[in-house]
Amino acid sequence: MNTIEQTIESINGAIHVDMHVPAEWEGYVLKVTVERTEAKVEKPKRTGLSRFRGKWAHLPLEDRLRMQKELDNMRNEWERPIS
Repeated sequence: MNTIEQTIESINGAIHVDMHVPAEWEGYVLKVTVERTEAKVEKPKRTGLSRFRGKWAHLPLEDRLRMQKELDNMRNEWERPIS
């Protein structure tokens, strides 16, 4: 029995398989089996300020705008001249 094994990752709940088979397999019925392994794909940990992107995505738009306005006001206070 001839076997080709390929490891792939699912993206958004789907997999896409692009596999080249030997020419001598032409004309045969091929069987594809998908098997989950115990190893999980580890995503690289984000570093720097990019890890804070999207922290308010779960909030309604009105709350996000209010939060952004409050942060802008706080930042503007830093720019105020101290006398």
